[in-house]
Amino acid sequence: MTNGSVAEHLLDFRNSCYSGCESKFEDLLGQDIYPRLLGRLLSQFAIAPNSGKKYEKFIDEIPTETTIGERKFLFNFFAQIWKGHYQVLEIGSFLGGSTRAIASGMQVNPNRLDRSKLHTFDKFENYYNPDRLLSFLAPLFENGSLKEEVCEQIKRSSDFLDIFRLIHQEHEYYPLIKQKRGVLPDQVEDTANLENIFKLPPGLMLDAVFVDGCKSWYGTKYFMREISACVLPGSYFIFQDYGAFTCFWIPVLVAMMQDYFKLVAYVDNTYTFRLTKHLDVQEMDQRFPDTPELVGKSNFDLIFSEMLKTAMDWNDTFTLVNYHLQHAAALAYIGERTEARSKIV
Repeated sequence: MTNGSVAEHLLDFRNSCYSGCESKFEDLLGQDIYPRLLGRLLSQFAIAPNSGKKYEKFIDEIPTETTIGERKFLFNFFAQIWKGHYQVLEIGSFLGGSTRAIASGMQVNPNRLDRSKLHTFDKFENYYNPDRLLSFLAPLFENGSLKEEVCEQIKRSSDFLDIFRLIHQEHEYYPLIKQKRGVLPDQVEDTANLENIFKLPPGLMLDAVFVDGCKSWYGTKYFMREISACVLPGSYFIFQDYGAFTCFWIPVLVAMMQDYFKLVAYVDNTYTFRLTKHLDVQEMDQRFPDTPELVGKSNFDLIFSEMLKTAMDWNDTFTLVNYHLQHAAALAYIGERTEARSKIV
């Protein structure tokens, strides 16, 4: 398949999304092929043959834990699939590797309205000690993105919000970014006195959400509850940690709320779902309790049994292995360590 023909097919995908005819391809290819194919196509730069190499290098400059395939996907998704009518939310930007990919894609999207911005939230502190952070940032010092005087600033403080700004502020996409501190509570008790707790600005309406900062069970629930009234049906949820065995709560949430989410694409650990109807907070509270202990072993076994069966039916070995590991992680988390060990040994 030539670059031109790939671009043509991607244009068809994009147009089908704009016209509300997603089922045209999804029904034809099925859930076992369509999301994998779309994810694969969007993780290539054939969609922009004249500028692909430029952007590929550009979105690979910032140290990040996302893969280059995931960042290509984000760029192409926001350049071609995202409708560009409302706001985009990112939780967990760290230094902004994913932020750059998303904002650069938004910037070249011909349908983006002027009002549409990328609202990115992070705690922007206490990720690494100064030496580790400096080591992580080494490529940016080497290519001149950061000046040597920044070293002293990093050694004095674990806060890196100013570093985030320095990395991005000289680039064309920066006016699209609205960065803000926002911390997710790990437990219900944390909500009472947590400094800089995550809150959306009033009146914000979202049509795409990139989730890479939900690193706890309750933090995930809190985040979904907070944004529930701001996300329109037809919007996209891009879960970067869906395939990560350390974040078993992400696929469990989607499974428990499966009538709200339809899988549309995935690449590596990043899975993208379309919201099929308004998120109902009361329904979420009933299905997704405040702690995994309240789910219990038997329910986790049932949830992962269904997920594993789907992965087997789709002949998706990568997802199958991830689900096995996530099942073990869930059981270990609630104290079923012997059973958890039996899943992976």
